[in-house]
Amino acid sequence: MTAITCPCVECIHNGKRYKCTAEKINFKYRNMATINEGRVDMWICNQYELTEEAKKIEEMMKNINRGG
Repeated sequence: MTAITCPCVECIHNGKRYKCTAEKINFKYRNMATINEGRVDMWICNQYELTEEAKKIEEMMKNINRGG
C-alpha cells in the first residue's frame, strides 16, 4: 500500500513521520476560487477526524471568542 504523507497533525489518523494510518483513504475533489480571481484544484480527505486533544482546544478557542 502506498503511504500518504499528511500535513494535518490534529487528525487522529496522522501517525509516525506524518503517514496516514487510516485503513482506507478516500478523497473528494474540489476546484476552489482563490483571492485573486484564480482557481486551485484540491483533494480533501474524507477520513479527517480531530483528536480528543484538538477537540478540547477547539472548544476552548470557541469559549475565548465568546468572551468567557
